[in-house]
Amino acid sequence: MIVCDYCRHRKCNWTERDANDPPSSCLKRTPIEIAERYVGKEEFKRRVNIAKRLASYDESEKTWYLNPNVKNPLTGYELRETMDEEINEWSSNNELTLSELVDYKEEGFERLG
Repeated sequence: MIVCDYCRHRKCNWTERDANDPPSSCLKRTPIEIAERYVGKEEFKRRVNIAKRLASYDESEKTWYLNPNVKNPLTGYELRETMDEEINEWSSNNELTLSELVDYKEEGFERLG
């Protein structure tokens, strides 16, 4: 997991970082939305659990922001798949993509249940 996939800021020194050594804070905050419209309680909880693995919630702004320093973060293939099949479908405002400079492969990553 390359940190630029979270902030994508031109001044971020992402080439010097990885998931084991993230920056103390990102230079640019990328918001994500859990839902554009009402979703049921169980679906909302499921989405929040996913969001907690790649974002932090800002209480004052009532917004989720991508954050490489969360506990048990999504990484590698799991992150790519979750962005493609989940998060971008939650809201038309979510347009997340991973860096084309990194080759994410399914091999070698165990699926988390």
